[in-house]
Amino acid sequence: MPTDKPQLKTYINKQDKAKFSHIAKNDRRSDSNLLEYIVLNYIEDYEKEHGQLIVGEDGKVTLAQPKVVKQGKSSNSKTG
Repeated sequence: MPTDKPQLKTYINKQDKAKFSHIAKNDRRSDSNLLEYIVLNYIEDYEKEHGQLIVGEDGKVTLAQPKVVKQGKSSNSKTG
């Protein structure tokens, strides 16, 4: 089925390719579909930790709102 989606390619060794294809087959997915699933989950996890990424019309990626890290009390306190 033709698509206008951009391609993502990589090079891996034969053993890892065989394992990847085996996993895809067991999940009833194509290699391409499994790779897409993995990439989308990785992006989702990244955004949960760092904040939402926005892709502009020019293709430039920016962080929607940087996550503010709240600083707690220092554990180096010598009160006691």
